[in-house]
Amino acid sequence: MIKHILFMPDGNRRFAKEKNISLEESYLVGAKSLRLFSDFFLLENNWNILTMHWMSRYTHGRNDGSLNPIYDALYNEFTKLHDEKYFSKKDIKFKWIDHSNKLPKNLVELCQILEKESSYGDKICYNLLGYDLETDERIAYEQTNNYEDFTKNRLIPDIDLIIRTTEMRLSKGPVYAMSQAQMLLVHKLNPELTRDDLERSLHEYNALVEYRKITNPIHLST
Repeated sequence: MIKHILFMPDGNRRFAKEKNISLEESYLVGAKSLRLFSDFFLLENNWNILTMHWMSRYTHGRNDGSLNPIYDALYNEFTKLHDEKYFSKKDIKFKWIDHSNKLPKNLVELCQILEKESSYGDKICYNLLGYDLETDERIAYEQTNNYEDFTKNRLIPDIDLIIRTTEMRLSKGPVYAMSQAQMLLVHKLNPELTRDDLERSLHEYNALVEYRKITNPIHLST
């Protein structure tokens, strides 16, 4: 059975303010959540798909000085993973999606390399680096003449679990894939997340799944 988790990180700027550190330092720590989630869900617990919603397209319009630290942190973390051959060795396909066309050239080139090197993986890690829901659906619509094909052409598969830090907004994410998803809020800022937090979230999710099997068995069997 395919299992898909979406993580929507938040709180990096607040973490920087609370800890009296630079945005650069805060985002460097926050970018490590990619490895944290991938190790825990894809490798330890054998889930199939991880989607990291780093940025929506509108994020690239920020004027608070946080954009370059985000770009630099992602480039730094992706470079480490590339040097380790993390995705190819773990049989994880690296995918990246950007509808903004505003990513720095070095980050785009690195994402292209990672995607090419990991193209034969059994599991998938989507990285949303400038995602736009309307663009996703418009492109899917332009490629087909019927609704069934339209739904298949949209980029993100159905999601089972959504984890957010500090906020319950969907941030213009792929809402069409969230209709049956369970959303859990971790009351921490993104750079503060630990493996124990993911363990507790998975335990809560599994308990909710078991509860729904008892209360709504007909729905779950279809």
